[in-house]
Amino acid sequence: MANAATRNVFVMGFTGKTGKAVVDTLAKDTDFGRIKLLGRRQVETSVKEDSRFEQYVVNYDKIEDHTDAFSGCEAGICCMGGSGGRSMPDDQYIKINLDYVINSAKVAKAAGCRHFLMVSATDSDKKSRVTYRRTKGIMEEQLQELGFERLTIVKPGYISGPRETTRFLDVATGVVFFPLIKLFPTKYSVPAASIALAMINCIKMAEHPSVKILENKDIHTVAKETKEP
Repeated sequence: MANAATRNVFVMGFTGKTGKAVVDTLAKDTDFGRIKLLGRRQVETSVKEDSRFEQYVVNYDKIEDHTDAFSGCEAGICCMGGSGGRSMPDDQYIKINLDYVINSAKVAKAAGCRHFLMVSATDSDKKSRVTYRRTKGIMEEQLQELGFERLTIVKPGYISGPRETTRFLDVATGVVFFPLIKLFPTKYSVPAASIALAMINCIKMAEHPSVKILENKDIHTVAKETKEP
């Protein structure tokens, strides 16, 4: 089994709810050596005192110029995108959730990434008329076509946990889902921390199919598994 010095990983979309959970989980895991955080600008993080973490400022419109941000990482976690493009035009939403993801994955693979892990959505559907659902579905299909040695796609429902934003729709969605979360804790929702732990556990799996898809309930299950370092 690989040791901490050889288990290096990059994280895209590390400033969102799930991305922050990934960073927090990696910070507690001594089985990882170098951890690269890719973003469009430098930001304050909770791990600035941890020498394993390093921020890379990248231009996703010219991601091919940032091979160094991916090099040396056998695995990469992508938490980019959102769940509906509520405040942006469709073309911008597609650019961020599809073009940036696929182009970055191509560069990562060329730089030596063998295991790519992506946060998608439970209702993704490449044939849907809804932009967000269709975009996620197409993104999943195109990722599979890239031929990573290992590809993990996690498809959470409502992602619970603290939010920095107080947009009306976010608050309203939380209110609507609250009774369902209480009645069916693993069916319709999952905490961001569980998504992070499930993906990190997948990286540590000795055996992993070429494509592994985790539906919402599967995320809960895999998050509870403990992998040997």
